[in-house]
Amino acid sequence: MKRLFLILEAALYAAFLTLDLSGASPAAATWLKFAAIVLVVLAGLTAVKTADGRLVAAALVLTAAADVFLLVLDAHYTAGVALFLCVQALYTCRLCAMGGANRTLHFTARGMLALFAAYLVSAHFGKLEMLAVAYIVWFFMNLAQSVAAAAHLRTKRAVRFAVGLGLFFLCDLCVGLHNLPQNALSGFASLAMWAFYLPGQVLIVLSTDSFGGLADEI
Repeated sequence: MKRLFLILEAALYAAFLTLDLSGASPAAATWLKFAAIVLVVLAGLTAVKTADGRLVAAALVLTAAADVFLLVLDAHYTAGVALFLCVQALYTCRLCAMGGANRTLHFTARGMLALFAAYLVSAHFGKLEMLAVAYIVWFFMNLAQSVAAAAHLRTKRAVRFAVGLGLFFLCDLCVGLHNLPQNALSGFASLAMWAFYLPGQVLIVLSTDSFGGLADEI
Protein backbone atom coordinates (compact mmCIF):
# COMPACT_ATOMS: atom_id res chain seq x y z
CA MET A 1 0.00 0.00 0.00
CA LYS A 2 2.77 2.42 0.93
CA ARG A 3 4.68 1.67 -2.30
CA LEU A 4 1.56 2.16 -4.44
CA PHE A 5 0.83 5.43 -2.64
CA LEU A 6 4.33 6.75 -3.34
CA ILE A 7 4.23 5.65 -6.98
CA LEU A 8 0.89 7.39 -7.55
CA GLU A 9 2.06 10.55 -5.79
CA ALA A 10 5.27 10.59 -7.82
CA ALA A 11 3.29 10.21 -11.06
CA LEU A 12 0.90 13.03 -10.15
CA TYR A 13 3.81 15.21 -9.03
CA ALA A 14 5.68 14.70 -12.29
CA ALA A 15 2.54 15.31 -14.33
CA PHE A 16 1.52 18.61 -12.77
CA LEU A 17 5.08 19.94 -12.62
CA THR A 18 5.45 19.18 -16.32
CA LEU A 19 2.24 21.10 -17.05
CA ASP A 20 3.37 23.99 -14.83
CA LEU A 21 6.74 24.21 -16.53
CA SER A 22 5.25 24.05 -20.01
CA GLY A 23 2.36 26.35 -19.22
CA ALA A 24 0.00 23.91 -20.90
CA SER A 25 -3.51 23.26 -19.55
CA PRO A 26 -3.54 25.09 -16.18
CA ALA A 27 -6.96 23.57 -15.42
CA ALA A 28 -5.61 20.03 -15.79
CA ALA A 29 -2.64 20.91 -13.57
CA THR A 30 -5.03 22.21 -10.91
CA TRP A 31 -7.03 19.01 -10.83
CA LEU A 32 -3.89 16.85 -10.74
CA LYS A 33 -2.65 18.86 -7.76
CA PHE A 34 -5.94 18.46 -5.95
CA ALA A 35 -6.02 14.74 -6.74
CA ALA A 36 -2.57 14.40 -5.18
CA ILE A 37 -3.78 16.12 -2.00
CA VAL A 38 -6.91 13.97 -1.84
CA LEU A 39 -4.68 10.90 -2.10
CA VAL A 40 -2.64 12.18 0.86
CA VAL A 41 -5.86 12.60 2.83
CA LEU A 42 -6.98 9.05 2.01
CA ALA A 43 -3.60 7.77 3.18
CA GLY A 44 -3.93 9.78 6.38
CA LEU A 45 -7.39 8.39 7.08
CA THR A 46 -5.90 4.91 7.41
CA ALA A 47 -4.02 6.11 10.51
CA VAL A 48 -7.07 6.97 12.62
CA LYS A 49 -6.59 3.96 14.86
CA THR A 50 -4.17 5.97 17.05
CA ALA A 51 -4.55 9.36 18.74
CA ASP A 52 -1.56 10.68 16.79
CA GLY A 53 -3.00 9.37 13.55
CA ARG A 54 -6.36 11.00 14.24
CA LEU A 55 -4.67 14.38 14.75
CA VAL A 56 -2.81 14.09 11.45
CA ALA A 57 -5.88 12.81 9.60
CA ALA A 58 -7.97 15.73 10.86
CA ALA A 59 -5.25 18.19 9.84
CA LEU A 60 -5.03 16.66 6.37
CA VAL A 61 -8.80 16.83 5.88
CA LEU A 62 -8.71 20.53 6.79
CA THR A 63 -5.75 20.99 4.44
CA ALA A 64 -7.77 19.56 1.55
CA ALA A 65 -10.74 21.76 2.52
CA ALA A 66 -8.49 24.82 2.43
CA ASP A 67 -7.25 23.78 -1.01
CA VAL A 68 -10.83 23.64 -2.27
CA PHE A 69 -11.02 27.40 -1.65
CA LEU A 70 -7.46 28.42 -2.52
CA LEU A 71 -6.72 26.05 -5.41
CA VAL A 72 -9.90 24.67 -6.95
CA LEU A 73 -12.29 27.60 -6.50
CA ASP A 74 -9.56 30.25 -6.37
CA ALA A 75 -11.92 32.24 -4.15
CA HIS A 76 -12.92 32.76 -0.48
CA TYR A 77 -9.29 33.19 0.51
CA THR A 78 -10.08 34.22 4.08
CA ALA A 79 -11.85 30.90 4.66
CA GLY A 80 -8.91 29.03 3.14
CA VAL A 81 -6.32 30.75 5.31
CA ALA A 82 -8.52 30.28 8.40
CA LEU A 83 -8.64 26.54 7.70
CA PHE A 84 -4.85 26.44 7.35
CA LEU A 85 -4.59 28.18 10.72
CA CYS A 86 -6.75 25.39 12.17
CA VAL A 87 -4.36 22.89 10.57
CA GLN A 88 -1.45 24.49 12.40
CA ALA A 89 -3.40 24.42 15.68
CA LEU A 90 -3.80 20.66 15.26
CA TYR A 91 -0.10 20.31 14.52
CA THR A 92 0.65 22.24 17.71
CA CYS A 93 -1.35 19.59 19.57
CA ARG A 94 0.68 16.89 17.87
CA LEU A 95 4.00 18.52 18.65
CA CYS A 96 3.10 18.97 22.30
CA ALA A 97 2.03 15.33 22.56
CA MET A 98 5.17 14.21 20.73
CA GLY A 99 7.54 16.06 23.05
CA GLY A 100 5.51 16.01 26.25
CA ALA A 101 5.21 19.82 26.23
CA ASN A 102 2.57 21.93 27.97
CA ARG A 103 -0.19 22.45 25.39
CA THR A 104 -1.79 25.39 27.19
CA LEU A 105 1.52 27.23 27.39
CA HIS A 106 2.28 26.70 23.72
CA PHE A 107 -1.20 27.71 22.58
CA THR A 108 -1.09 30.82 24.73
CA ALA A 109 2.33 31.86 23.40
CA ARG A 110 1.36 31.26 19.78
CA GLY A 111 -1.98 32.99 20.17
CA MET A 112 -0.48 36.09 21.77
CA LEU A 113 2.30 36.43 19.21
CA ALA A 114 -0.06 35.79 16.30
CA LEU A 115 -2.52 38.40 17.55
CA PHE A 116 0.26 40.90 18.16
CA ALA A 117 1.63 40.38 14.64
CA ALA A 118 -1.86 40.82 13.18
CA TYR A 119 -2.30 44.01 15.18
CA LEU A 120 0.97 45.42 13.86
CA VAL A 121 -0.22 45.17 10.25
CA SER A 122 -3.85 46.10 10.92
CA ALA A 123 -3.31 49.79 10.18
CA HIS A 124 -2.16 49.13 6.63
CA PHE A 125 -3.84 45.89 5.55
CA GLY A 126 -7.23 44.17 5.58
CA LYS A 127 -8.61 41.11 7.36
CA LEU A 128 -7.12 38.61 4.93
CA GLU A 129 -3.60 39.98 5.32
CA MET A 130 -3.97 40.15 9.11
CA LEU A 131 -5.10 36.52 9.19
CA ALA A 132 -2.24 35.50 6.89
CA VAL A 133 0.30 37.20 9.17
CA ALA A 134 -1.17 35.49 12.24
CA TYR A 135 -1.05 32.18 10.39
CA ILE A 136 2.57 32.48 9.30
CA VAL A 137 3.68 33.46 12.83
CA TRP A 138 1.87 30.44 14.29
CA PHE A 139 3.32 28.21 11.58
CA PHE A 140 6.86 29.47 12.19
CA MET A 141 6.58 28.62 15.89
CA ASN A 142 5.36 25.12 14.98
CA LEU A 143 8.28 24.72 12.61
CA ALA A 144 10.77 25.81 15.27
CA GLN A 145 9.25 23.38 17.77
CA SER A 146 9.30 20.55 15.22
CA VAL A 147 12.98 21.10 14.46
CA ALA A 148 13.77 21.12 18.18
CA ALA A 149 11.76 17.91 18.65
CA ALA A 150 13.54 16.21 15.75
CA ALA A 151 16.94 17.19 17.15
CA HIS A 152 16.01 15.95 20.62
CA LEU A 153 14.04 12.79 19.84
CA ARG A 154 15.91 11.72 16.69
CA THR A 155 13.08 9.42 15.63
CA LYS A 156 11.90 8.93 12.07
CA ARG A 157 8.49 10.25 13.09
CA ALA A 158 9.87 13.53 14.42
CA VAL A 159 12.37 14.02 11.58
CA ARG A 160 9.83 13.31 8.82
CA PHE A 161 7.33 15.63 10.45
CA ALA A 162 9.90 18.44 10.82
CA VAL A 163 11.05 18.13 7.20
CA GLY A 164 7.44 17.94 6.01
CA LEU A 165 6.54 21.10 7.91
CA GLY A 166 9.69 22.75 6.57
CA LEU A 167 8.67 22.08 2.96
CA PHE A 168 5.12 23.21 3.76
CA PHE A 169 6.54 26.46 5.16
CA LEU A 170 8.68 27.02 2.06
CA CYS A 171 5.54 26.60 -0.02
CA ASP A 172 3.83 29.33 1.98
CA LEU A 173 6.80 31.64 1.56
CA CYS A 174 6.53 31.09 -2.19
CA VAL A 175 2.81 31.87 -2.03
CA GLY A 176 3.67 35.13 -0.32
CA LEU A 177 6.26 36.00 -2.97
CA HIS A 178 3.82 35.10 -5.72
CA ASN A 179 1.22 37.50 -4.32
CA LEU A 180 3.60 40.44 -4.05
CA PRO A 181 3.78 42.93 -6.93
CA GLN A 182 5.58 41.45 -9.94
CA ASN A 183 9.22 40.83 -9.08
CA ALA A 184 12.22 38.80 -10.21
CA LEU A 185 11.15 35.83 -8.05
CA SER A 186 7.50 35.72 -9.11
CA GLY A 187 8.03 33.07 -11.78
CA PHE A 188 10.13 30.89 -9.49
CA ALA A 189 7.62 31.21 -6.64
CA SER A 190 4.73 30.22 -8.89
CA LEU A 191 6.46 26.97 -9.83
CA ALA A 192 8.16 26.24 -6.53
CA MET A 193 5.12 26.49 -4.27
CA TRP A 194 3.74 23.13 -5.39
CA ALA A 195 7.21 21.65 -5.82
CA PHE A 196 7.55 22.12 -2.05
CA TYR A 197 3.94 21.61 -0.99
CA LEU A 198 3.17 18.07 -2.13
CA PRO A 199 6.44 16.48 -0.87
CA GLY A 200 5.80 18.21 2.45
CA GLN A 201 2.30 16.72 2.73
CA VAL A 202 3.59 13.28 1.75
CA LEU A 203 6.27 13.41 4.45
CA ILE A 204 3.68 14.49 7.01
CA VAL A 205 1.51 11.46 6.28
CA LEU A 206 4.63 9.27 6.28
CA SER A 207 5.33 10.49 9.80
CA THR A 208 2.29 8.51 11.01
CA ASP A 209 2.55 4.87 11.99
CA SER A 210 0.25 3.76 9.14
CA PHE A 211 2.36 4.63 6.12
CA GLY A 212 5.64 5.24 7.85
CA GLY A 213 5.93 1.89 9.61
CA LEU A 214 6.52 3.72 12.89
CA ALA A 215 4.27 1.76 15.25
CA ASP A 216 7.21 1.22 17.59
CA GLU A 217 7.82 4.94 18.00
CA ILE A 218 6.07 7.18 20.48
